[in-house]
Amino acid sequence: MLLPSKRILCFFLTILLAFTAFIPSVVTAEEPAVLTMLGASINPDLSAMRFGTRYDASLLPSGATVVSLGMLIYPAHLLRGELAFGSDGTLEDGVANIRATGIANYIFGKSFDEYAYIDFYVVINNIPQGGYNTALLARGYIAFNYNGITHYLYSDIINRSYQYVYDICFPNQEYMRGMWVSQFDMFSVYLSGGVQRSKSSYTSLVETIVTNIKNDNYNTVFLQMRPYGDSFYESNHYPLSRFVAGSYGGSISYDPIEIFIEKANAAGLSIHGWINPMRLMTTTEIASVSSNYLIKQWYNAGSDRVVEVSGRLYLNPAYADVRKLIADGAAEILTKYNVDGIHIDDYFYPTTAASFDAVSYAASGMQSLSAFRENNLNLLVSGLYETVHATDSTAVFGVSPAGNLSALKSSYYVDVAKWCGQDGYLDYILPQLYFGFLHAACPFDRMVNDWSAIVTNPNVKYYVGLSGGSAFAAYNGEINVWAGTEAGKYEWINNKDVLKRSFEYIFADNTVDGYVFFCYQYLYNPITGTHVINLAEEYGNYIDLTLQ
Repeated sequence: MLLPSKRILCFFLTILLAFTAFIPSVVTAEEPAVLTMLGASINPDLSAMRFGTRYDASLLPSGATVVSLGMLIYPAHLLRGELAFGSDGTLEDGVANIRATGIANYIFGKSFDEYAYIDFYVVINNIPQGGYNTALLARGYIAFNYNGITHYLYSDIINRSYQYVYDICFPNQEYMRGMWVSQFDMFSVYLSGGVQRSKSSYTSLVETIVTNIKNDNYNTVFLQMRPYGDSFYESNHYPLSRFVAGSYGGSISYDPIEIFIEKANAAGLSIHGWINPMRLMTTTEIASVSSNYLIKQWYNAGSDRVVEVSGRLYLNPAYADVRKLIADGAAEILTKYNVDGIHIDDYFYPTTAASFDAVSYAASGMQSLSAFRENNLNLLVSGLYETVHATDSTAVFGVSPAGNLSALKSSYYVDVAKWCGQDGYLDYILPQLYFGFLHAACPFDRMVNDWSAIVTNPNVKYYVGLSGGSAFAAYNGEINVWAGTEAGKYEWINNKDVLKRSFEYIFADNTVDGYVFFCYQYLYNPITGTHVINLAEEYGNYIDLTLQ
């Protein structure tokens, strides 16, 4: 399956490259039939571009012996002469001569002339950000001895930029068009009468869900798999969720996640496994959880690895074994299913109260509780990033924090500037910008710009999270009490194009790499598959934009 978030490049051969070589006196020659350029491909993770050429040994003169094979590469706008060796064997200053060495032994110990043809590749690594659009001229060459004279033959010249090749290789990856599918979207789909729905009925409902998502031009589904320290599949680390089994301690007869992914893949949709790392079930619900699971063992032991806040339990990320449990759960999803990434959202520390982690904080010796908690989350996020990439090198990891930047450090202990500015934390950031344009504290347009400024690492993509929640509530006459101004409170009631203008704004911003919409049930009834009336007018106003 070729999916938007998969970056699968199969390198045919790794070759030791040398940029300098002894160049004998030569007589140049042109013979494209002997040497043909194969084009270019890329490895986005390394900012690397690969050029390939093919030479056909059967077209060389009888008795000719290959001396070297290489590639000449130079920025198109700087070349003054010809991309070729001069008659004295020299090159124009600055032309890169990337040459294979150890030729006689690089394929199973056999030489060039024992094969009818050979494909040869050279790789340019670490192309700078500013060079992504620089057009590079590339030309393969082969040097061979014939009758005591060294000759050069050349391929044709190709002109390629990193950005051009990226667009060709990954046409669907340039823009994320995602949909969050939550436990609340799927609750009535997973269950019927309080127990797991029949497999045939469930499969039919999933097919409709997937079709609706695909028809609205989404390319990725962020599928909730672990909302409360539980699991929507049979896990070695977490108990089955009440959302799929009807209750904690319940059972299932088939794997609903496997079916959803199968149907989504068949429709050409990418799937990211969505987990909430710290939030657990309630104190009442955990009574039904088996003691086979670490969360129950910690709870029974009275360990502060599991902490209660207002009847809800949370994991304390101050402990390495807690962070390992979360990482092991992520690795399990990547190993078990054909998913393209792991995604976590904004449920981090549930309180600013010092009592949450007083014991672990005291043991840390740190002088600042805020710094202590920020460090714990940094370890959690970087650990997840490392686990995801170690488990599946093509998978991505990202976070969807609350959209109010000013509150992230003070209320959630999220050092988003570090996560978005340094390597080793994220592949993408997806802030939840669920605001209207008239919101007093967080107007949508300003928040898009503020978040764009935070993303300083070119390796971190920037997606915008949108929601139909305010429009859904406005249909029922509910004002947005958090908007701060009278105009903001009634914005979604008085205007039915807020989402349209939101899409227009992010589409016009070239720093935004895509969007993700929350959530499916705001648009469609999960059981009937029909449009929800609450968002019908907003949907009708923006859908033509998103179908383009």
